[in-house]
Amino acid sequence: MHFDIKSPEGNVIRKPFSFTKPVNNLLLNNGNVLSCNGVFLRRDIALQFPFSENRVLSASEDYGLWLRLSSRFNILNSAKVTSSIVQHDMRSVITMNHQKLIARLTTLIAYLKEDAHFVKYAGDKMNKIEAECYSYIALHLAMDKQATEARKWFFKSVRTYFPSLWQWYGRRTFAIVKYSVKNIFG
Repeated sequence: MHFDIKSPEGNVIRKPFSFTKPVNNLLLNNGNVLSCNGVFLRRDIALQFPFSENRVLSASEDYGLWLRLSSRFNILNSAKVTSSIVQHDMRSVITMNHQKLIARLTTLIAYLKEDAHFVKYAGDKMNKIEAECYSYIALHLAMDKQATEARKWFFKSVRTYFPSLWQWYGRRTFAIVKYSVKNIFG
């Protein structure tokens, strides 16, 4: 099931991704394109692969599970939009404590690396996922005027997976640079 992102006024800010069937490759290449309220699992799969109860992963446990499941099963979808996320200044992802964000995403990386089946399935995409997490941290630090820390995580992202500068989240690279320069020069 799809979701879109809307402004507080109800205007669509981002339409849903155009999914192909199955969506396994999108999860590896484009980040978490699924929402918890639009995913349905067979009972036997849900019992075999439960959500992680590690509270540090809160807000990333779904993506970790979707990735692990994608290495074992085809994940199919419906094109119907069944929910919306309202983008506003108080969304937890925007206001989250940076240390918690860093802990969450580094824990997600460790969680995925613990699953040998997933690591083998992901191959070099594991580096891409890891770099995406690091660049996400860098973006939030840059937006919060912590340019030195943002640079550290940005370069860690680039060292982990150099093509990350230009690929799907290449827009993020420009945003990190924009916020960092803006913070330096006012």
